[in-house]
Amino acid sequence: MIEMVQIEYHLTPFRAERFAALYSPIVPRVMAYGAKGYFFYRSEDDPDHFVHGSFWEDRADFHRFWVSHEMQETRQKVSGFYEQPVIPGWSTILERG
Repeated sequence: MIEMVQIEYHLTPFRAERFAALYSPIVPRVMAYGAKGYFFYRSEDDPDHFVHGSFWEDRADFHRFWVSHEMQETRQKVSGFYEQPVIPGWSTILERG
C-alpha cells in the first residue's frame, strides 16, 4: 500500500522567495530515504502557502528522512519563516496514475 505524507508551510509575508530557495534542495532528497515520488508546490491563491508531499510504502522510511541530519538542518534554516507548527499529515492513496 502506498501512503502520502503532506507537509504544509504557511509563511509569514515577504519570506516566500527565500523559503523556496532554502527548502527546495531538500525536496528530492526523500528519494534517498525510500520515497516512491514527491511534489512541492506553491499555491497561486495564497503565495505564502507551500506544500511538500511524498509517497511511501513504509512510514518508518519517512521518519528516517524527517529526523535526518539534513532535514533537521533545513528546518533550522527556515524556522523563522512561519508561525504555525509544521506537522506531517498522512493520507492513504486509493488510486494513483
